[in-house]
Amino acid sequence: MRPRTGRFLIAGATVAFGLVVALLLPARLHEAITGDAAGYNNAAIHLAAEGFYSQDGKVPFVEREPGQSVWLAGIYSVFGLENHAAAFIAQALLYLLACTLFTRELKRVTSTGTATLCFVLLLSLPSVYHVILSLNRECLALSLLLLCATFFLRWQRSHRFLDAAMSGIFLGAVIVTYAVYLLFPFFLLPLIWHLRLPWRQYGAFVACCALVVSLWGIRNERIRGRPCLTGCTRSAEFWYVRGEQAEIDACLMEHFVSGATVDRLVDLIRFFQQHDPLVQEALRLFQQYKRTCESAERCPSCEFSCDVPSNTAGATAPDLHPPAEGLA
Repeated sequence: MRPRTGRFLIAGATVAFGLVVALLLPARLHEAITGDAAGYNNAAIHLAAEGFYSQDGKVPFVEREPGQSVWLAGIYSVFGLENHAAAFIAQALLYLLACTLFTRELKRVTSTGTATLCFVLLLSLPSVYHVILSLNRECLALSLLLLCATFFLRWQRSHRFLDAAMSGIFLGAVIVTYAVYLLFPFFLLPLIWHLRLPWRQYGAFVACCALVVSLWGIRNERIRGRPCLTGCTRSAEFWYVRGEQAEIDACLMEHFVSGATVDRLVDLIRFFQQHDPLVQEALRLFQQYKRTCESAERCPSCEFSCDVPSNTAGATAPDLHPPAEGLA
């Protein structure tokens, strides 16, 4: 690809990116902030106004990674609380900066044509505009991951401790924004071996990443008595089911259960979070409790079909459907 053609494509993609964001922004500002985005927004407000990471200003929040709320709190501190326009524009600029730095470094290890094509694709993906114009964490996590990859490519080229450390710092920031990347440093081991990067520098990479993540863990340790890095027990702890299933169920409740019901469930969770010995004893008894199926005539909860799974040990699911002639 000719340099002039590459510069033309990069300029065109950048202008188109700005125009699309500008066109979509007014409509997005009129939409309500709901779901996870509302949680990040509330925590950011308290963090910016009070320096307290909490969703209600009373109870310290440990169930979700703080990265997005810290990012929003920084924006609100400069441009005013709940300035969503500033937040969306800042996310667009951060993503554009991350794409520019990444493709510039990519050009040094591949070719101008490959880097230019990558830049155009990164700015033209429809899903990118959805996450940019949202207060959810995906845009921040993607931007930080691109910055981590930028310094990783630079580390591969220079073999410098500073580049390894910067890559680790950005990966740590990704983890405290999106905890699913917690084990990512270990998945990089085969790549480190393949690229023959110095193991001491890899140690610096992991140490810097761990340092950033440990700040979140130490804070939670002081509040809850354990690091709770992933937030995987935020639902499982109370419902006493597997963490993965609890996360799925919590997401379904958030999107399909009425706001009033979810509000009372949150009240129940907050009640069990109290450190009162009586409350903790009640929580322990609840976790041990398992109902048994009653008869079809006396069942207090099953009206049309039994809700006890058929594979529950010691219980069989009775046929509560009325006979055909009773339906006439």
